[in-house]
This record gives sequence, structure tokens and C-alpha cells, in this order.
Amino acid sequence: MLSFPHHTATRSNYFAVFSLALAISTAADPISVSVPSIAPGHNVVQPNFLGISLELSFMDEYFGNDTSTIPSTVLNYLSAIRSRTGNNPLRLRVGGNSMDSSVYVPELTTPMLQFTQSAANANNQPVNYGPMLWEVMKKVADDVGGAEYLIGG
Repeated sequence: MLSFPHHTATRSNYFAVFSLALAISTAADPISVSVPSIAPGHNVVQPNFLGISLELSFMDEYFGNDTSTIPSTVLNYLSAIRSRTGNNPLRLRVGGNSMDSSVYVPELTTPMLQFTQSAANANNQPVNYGPMLWEVMKKVADDVGGAEYLIGG
């Protein structure tokens, strides 16, 4: 037996939810699904399917501030993943919320990133970035045996 509070509005809400649940549970017919015992060869997931997304405003935390300060732990980690992708390079995405409001400044060589708003929201910290970012990304790609980058997106 269902027990409802004495408030009419609440009883109406319970009744509406119960009626909706009953309608949904009786409306769907069973579906038959057939799964082949051997996967078809034309829909193969490539070994580099895994993609890693890196927030632009933290690239210096991940990759250092220039080509001589790339942390070996990051290179070891990415190299370990790269060793499992066969002939395919790693897929690394540089973007996130900070990418939408960050600015490329060709004259900015050091530091690699420069925060532009000291009171920025933790989920969106815009930066200025310069050509050092591309140099560091190329060095990382070379050091791990190959990487493709998606910028933004």
C-alpha cells in the first residue's frame, strides 16, 4: 500500500510520476539484438583511438616552459602510451575553456604562457601564448616517437 503525504499537490505529483512510469514500462516492446561472433574487419578501431585532452592554460604544468624543461615523467607516460599505438602517432588535443578566450602573441617567447586575468574563474583561465608552445609541442612529439595535435575544438 502506498502512503502519500496529506498535501494535495504532492499527491498529484506522485500520481503523475507513477502514471508516467507505468506508461513507459508498458509501451516498449522487446528488441532482439544479434551480435556476430567475429567482428567485421572493416570497422576496426585504430590503436591510437585514445585521445588525451590538455587544457591550454595548464600546458606549462604538463610540458614545462620551454623545450629544455619538459618533465621526464610526462615524456615517459606519453612514450608508454605511444609504444602501444603501433605505427600510429599519439592524439593530443590542446584546448578546453581557456582556448576560447586566449590570444596568440607572436612576440611572446618566454614564458610559454602568460595569464591575462589574475581573478579568472578556475574553469576558464585565459592566457597569451606564443611560438614557444609550438616548439615544445614539436619536441614532445619527437621525443615520444610521434604525436598529432588538435588545437581547440
